[in-house]
Amino acid sequence: MKQLILSLSLFAYLWIIPCRGADAQERTAVRLLPADSIAYVELSDPNAALTVILDHPLRSTIESLEVFQQATQSQPYRNFLTGRKTFELLMGMEWREAVEALTQGGIYVAAVPESQGVILLVQGRDDETMETFRTKILELARLSAPESKRDREYRGVPLYEVNKVGVGVVGRWLVATNAPNAGRTVLDRLLDGPDEDSLATTAPFQAAQKLRESDATAWG
Repeated sequence: MKQLILSLSLFAYLWIIPCRGADAQERTAVRLLPADSIAYVELSDPNAALTVILDHPLRSTIESLEVFQQATQSQPYRNFLTGRKTFELLMGMEWREAVEALTQGGIYVAAVPESQGVILLVQGRDDETMETFRTKILELARLSAPESKRDREYRGVPLYEVNKVGVGVVGRWLVATNAPNAGRTVLDRLLDGPDEDSLATTAPFQAAQKLRESDATAWG
């Protein structure tokens, strides 16, 4: 009997621990954000917005302008192309595909009272894409910034510092903020599950949400 209980306990442990990251896939931004958020904006379908911009009929006209052609010969533009190529090599895919994969689940921004801070949440296509971003892009940023070379983590989540902004990845979610306490709240909810004290439960948010158009790709 004791052996059976031990086996069941071991099975439960091995099953539950990996699911913590998977559970993060079911979280929604408004249930992760703190209730005292004072402003909120979301782009629920970034890929649609990217398509409108990059595939717009006027794009070819703009690119044919002399001022645009001159800009493409500048050093800043060449630096941009170098950075974009590096991004593609690290992500293992063309830049547009990578951006679409990294933002497939939406981009969400909230302002919080703490230090007049901002929280950025980005939901990617899958855990693998976000883990590639963490191990390749964020690790490179850490090596490039002296103040970010020391290893730090919160509850087992590796933390990175990019221009004084803390960044972490849990499952499909990327969290970036300059408000440490609020950031830890979001990470706790990703790891443990949302609680009742979130932006989604506040009366002002619920009232505003009723005015949202069903087909809106951006809202706030």
